[in-house]
Amino acid sequence: MKKLLDIIIECSKKGIPSHTGWDEENKSLCFDVDGFSKSGTATLFVKDKEVYSKTRYGQEDKIDNFDDLASIAWDWYIQYSDREVFKNPGCWADVFIEKGWPKEVQTKEYITTR
Repeated sequence: MKKLLDIIIECSKKGIPSHTGWDEENKSLCFDVDGFSKSGTATLFVKDKEVYSKTRYGQEDKIDNFDDLASIAWDWYIQYSDREVFKNPGCWADVFIEKGWPKEVQTKEYITTR
């Protein structure tokens, strides 16, 4: 649980909104983290003492730290950034820019990836 809370604290520090919830399957606290393009949110939860994220289509990924979560947000962003509604990276823009992932930055509201 500590690892999960550490990731959520880092999200808060970086301005990435999250909302608490209840994971009925694992009978534990979970967090919905905003800003995952078409997926909308990633739900972070603990399963078998490890932190996982679940995004749209039931995709589950093991998360060891905030950077893992940022990578998943980036993957969702680049997969759908060619669609008008998802061109804005929203709350993740500063993180993406800080990591140097976009090839060109026009504004925080719109990042080109090509």
